[in-house]
Amino acid sequence: MVAKDSIEKKLEYYAKLPYTVVVEQWDDGNGVYWVARIVELPHCLIHGDTPEEAVKELQDVKLDWLRSNLERGLKIPEPEQHKYSGQ
Repeated sequence: MVAKDSIEKKLEYYAKLPYTVVVEQWDDGNGVYWVARIVELPHCLIHGDTPEEAVKELQDVKLDWLRSNLERGLKIPEPEQHKYSGQ
């Protein structure tokens, strides 16, 4: 088990990283809704009635995801580094 103060420090570190957020419109046949997810964090997603609501809720889900994985001692992926050539 990882020490609580160590988890909090790591949580603060990972929470500030620039993860890739994707927002998509879904329709399950019962209506349209929006799903926000973090590409680098498997199963870290939430849905909302609007894109803004989904993104806002995603921040809490991200913290819960990170805390849970840190407490279990699992590896936390870091954001993908995108290099743009400008061409």
